[in-house]
Amino acid sequence: MTQLQSTSVAKTETEPPERVRSWAFYDCENQLPLEDPSLHEKLRDHLVMAGFECFGSICHKFGPGVTAVVIIGASCADVHTWPEKGTAIVRIFYCQDHSKHEGGNNDAKSDAFLRLMLELFKPKVATELPRLDIPVEQPLGLPRGWRIISALADKLTFRRIRSKRPASV
Repeated sequence: MTQLQSTSVAKTETEPPERVRSWAFYDCENQLPLEDPSLHEKLRDHLVMAGFECFGSICHKFGPGVTAVVIIGASCADVHTWPEKGTAIVRIFYCQDHSKHEGGNNDAKSDAFLRLMLELFKPKVATELPRLDIPVEQPLGLPRGWRIISALADKLTFRRIRSKRPASV
């Protein structure tokens, strides 16, 4: 059984409605899904088994690896694989606001989805990457013209966006 490692992230006082959960799977014993161009079908099946409603899926093969994306009622889920390294990254984006309308708690559904993905890939090491809660409003009252370019755990990186204005005549 895979031991899931987790990084700790300080919780905010209020729970933002959007979530991104990501897991890195290393040394996967089951190599088949890492190279399978129908991975999106397995991803979709596992999301449905976890309780999410699915609306469409697509898969693209990049060399030996695969990228699969599934649109779910709460947002989307994706998997990116590197078979040559025995690695997969699994992410799910979902809205907590809609959970009561979609038949339950999306946090619990994402936990069930993780268990199913662990069974599929059988990684020797699985790490949950820092949870990223996406604010609905622009955080910290940033002035217009500034954008977040990186949001990892509790560290945000900002950049001033320069507009390209036509030269005056």
